[in-house]
Amino acid sequence: MSIWHITPKVASKLALWRINETEFRVTRFDAAAPLLSSPSYILLDRKFEPVLKEMSGQVSWKEAVIYEPLRQITWDHFLDVKITNRLEAKTYDKLNTTGLKIWVYGEKYLLVSDETKGALEKLDNGTLQFTVAAAFFNAIKKG
Repeated sequence: MSIWHITPKVASKLALWRINETEFRVTRFDAAAPLLSSPSYILLDRKFEPVLKEMSGQVSWKEAVIYEPLRQITWDHFLDVKITNRLEAKTYDKLNTTGLKIWVYGEKYLLVSDETKGALEKLDNGTLQFTVAAAFFNAIKKG
């Protein structure tokens, strides 16, 4: 069983500022990707909510709205996700990866089990990219 690091296939330079618990304002404009993350948030497209619902106790979420006042754009199809499970680089290969599992590494990197990867891919239309965690952690070490 593998652990997978998730990123959008097309990286977004969209930068957000949290206004309150459920609202974000754009500080640098770009297209919105299905996964947006920084040390202060992980936003996931609402189309993945059925998978999140299957991971009770591992994840919680609130609806999130992103505003871009200059262009008068509102994106209201995001979930602000909080992940309970933390993952450490030195122990990731010893984790139980059976079933639907999700972890966060370093406050903004999202990692999932094989089964979660498969469930997300069923709902995705090719916008997410999955990298084996070993390659992800090797890249971090090389800096």
